[in-house]
Amino acid sequence: MEIVLLVAFAWWFVKFEPLHFLIDYTFEWFRPTFLNNWVHHSLSCYKCVGFWSALIITGNFFTACLVSLISYTFDLCLQKLTSNI
Repeated sequence: MEIVLLVAFAWWFVKFEPLHFLIDYTFEWFRPTFLNNWVHHSLSCYKCVGFWSALIITGNFFTACLVSLISYTFDLCLQKLTSNI
């Protein structure tokens, strides 16, 4: 059940537009560097958000990898469903 909640959190974090408006607005104030661009793009990646949030919340590397894989698979399935419509 913990893995399902973490995958749902990753999906919510990536898809919640008001949060990403805030993230984009915040990163407009920083000078564009490699590190800033890397962090900004990783905050909109299912694999990255799933992995790091699971690793921080659970502290278990295996669970973090599993959440990252399931989040990525979930994203691929949703992309295939929406592209066929």
